[in-house]
Amino acid sequence: MAPPSESFQLDFLGYVQRLLDEGEFTATYKYALLMALADLAVERGNDGGEPLILGIRDIAGKFVRYYWRQARPYVKGPQRGLLQQNTGAQARIINLVRDAAAAMPQAAEAPYAFSGPGASLVREVAQTVRVMPLWKLQVLNGRVEALLYPHTMSRESVVLNPGVAFCFRRFHGLVTRLAQDAWIRFVRNRPANQPLLGEAVDLGAFLFGSERANLDLYRPLLVELQGTPVSTARPRWDGATWTTSSRGRSTPTISGTTSCSPAPPAIAASATCWRITGIASAG
Repeated sequence: MAPPSESFQLDFLGYVQRLLDEGEFTATYKYALLMALADLAVERGNDGGEPLILGIRDIAGKFVRYYWRQARPYVKGPQRGLLQQNTGAQARIINLVRDAAAAMPQAAEAPYAFSGPGASLVREVAQTVRVMPLWKLQVLNGRVEALLYPHTMSRESVVLNPGVAFCFRRFHGLVTRLAQDAWIRFVRNRPANQPLLGEAVDLGAFLFGSERANLDLYRPLLVELQGTPVSTARPRWDGATWTTSSRGRSTPTISGTTSCSPAPPAIAASATCWRITGIASAG
């Protein structure tokens, strides 16, 4: 099947923006689901426009990976504690992963083999994924708009609609960055987290690892690169200015405003307003 049109790709990017702007977020599960779909599309998909079948347990395995590092206490000075990732009681998946990690103290990383205790953990996380974010991600302003996958699915799998896996693969870095940015803001804005966080600037690194610092390099460029294909830009900070280079391919054109442009990576956790305006080709 041929890749989707540029019009469809633009619709996809606009839809991701709407998910983050208009969706109801009572926990961080939807951000994790967006990241899992993007990661699995890269791992399992191809550069055609075919639908892609993804196992719900495979999605749950990604959730275990993302939350594994987050289910340990956040330590800042004399204070320590689990960061709240729900508007009410702690998110169930955080508790499941915390308990599993306590039972496997020798495991520095998430149990990717999904055998023994890891298999039980993935099964339990899959139950939550099946009944929570998969059904609620595509509800916008109280109405289902199922662009990513049909809102009917089996207990074992979900099928990405034609063209969706291609878009997740092509715009993987952008989707991941936007989901992580929204995830960070959600955690930072929970009142229960304020005593732990204070003025912390390292929340992104705690939630997502050291690779988050590299992703944050893109954020101050949203104003500077208006009309420039951001997802292919390679920014460098020399202490005073940003410089970039690009590779030729079609990419989203983004414009927006930010309170930290230009700014070094340590300040780049500030919120950014962004708007996808078109698909542009780099020279």
